[in-house]
Amino acid sequence: CLRPRSAEAPQQQEQKQEQGEQPPSEAEGTSKQAEEGDEDNMDAYSTDLQYLHDLFQLVAAQMKVARVKREIAEALENPDEAGAVRRGPRGLKGMPHFGGRGPMRRKKVTKYASESAAHEREVALRKWQNKERVARMKIDRKLLATLQSGTWRPRLERLCAALNLAPLERAIVVTMVGVVVAPHVVSPEPGGFRRRGGASMTVQQLLLCHAGSLEEQIESRSFFTKSATLVKEGIIIIHNSDFTSDLGDCRVEIDRRMLDYCLALNTPISESVDGSQLYTPDVNIDDVVLPEETKRLLERTVSQFEMFRAVQRRLDVGSTISYGRGQVLLFHGTSGTGKTMMANALATSLGKKVLLINFPSLGFNKAAQVVRMIF
Repeated sequence: CLRPRSAEAPQQQEQKQEQGEQPPSEAEGTSKQAEEGDEDNMDAYSTDLQYLHDLFQLVAAQMKVARVKREIAEALENPDEAGAVRRGPRGLKGMPHFGGRGPMRRKKVTKYASESAAHEREVALRKWQNKERVARMKIDRKLLATLQSGTWRPRLERLCAALNLAPLERAIVVTMVGVVVAPHVVSPEPGGFRRRGGASMTVQQLLLCHAGSLEEQIESRSFFTKSATLVKEGIIIIHNSDFTSDLGDCRVEIDRRMLDYCLALNTPISESVDGSQLYTPDVNIDDVVLPEETKRLLERTVSQFEMFRAVQRRLDVGSTISYGRGQVLLFHGTSGTGKTMMANALATSLGKKVLLINFPSLGFNKAAQVVRMIF
């Protein structure tokens, strides 16, 4: 019976350490090379895409760290299968599919095979932890230089600061953006393959990507409840979040507007919603044939809304009442009474554009989603 070649690595290293020799660490070498390569690339960010690119690299490293930690925990719980290796689509060791896919090549687990597999996992963990540290240092330095310049700030950074997002919430947003625009970098599948179902993931997949232990996964489920910041603010959308299915099986998508915002794409809403038209009106309020008392009432209601908001902020009403921050005017009457004309006149006086939506063209099933996306 021949001993596997890879199993000699731990014993050789122990012998070298007893003799006073320190074997080179692959993870440390990778970290030093990355740090030396990034010393000349610490300029401030100038675009949102540059910032997102570095965030994608950081999140990808965090996903690998969580995956290796999970493999180490599973090996400790099942020592009899510690030498089993799962091969991914590219033949990589230690890269299992979600849901246990991929052929498991089992072999007789010996003491040396178990030690070799444990050593490989420890080396992989140090490697990806160093990559995560280097990526984080790079982002911190470049972001600090960007903020010190005082001329510009990435949109995603402004969003996280405004909503006071936790590190895991930030990672969730970056992951959801990444699976849409950079699936080859940020992907729940090993090898960068997009899962069936497009640019969406389940809650359980996100937890597996960013929470290493079972305790962390259970605690992090609170970030996907209806009262969580990402869900309450409409940044992510949770599908099938009812009592008939487990929260981990619910599908998660990033809001379309939020995706455009993070990518610095000022896409008009009329380009995203069928049956809509965005235009600049040129109707003067004096051209509207209505009783003067009605016209002045509408003018005062619209023009004094900012004063109303200022009073709310001064009295700190928003801390106790989180709804009712917008203004809705409902015009009713038969055709030809001036409903659309009055709306155009108010928009002209405010210097705003008008988004005209034809609700019958939205369809019965999608109308609620479109209204939520618009408002």
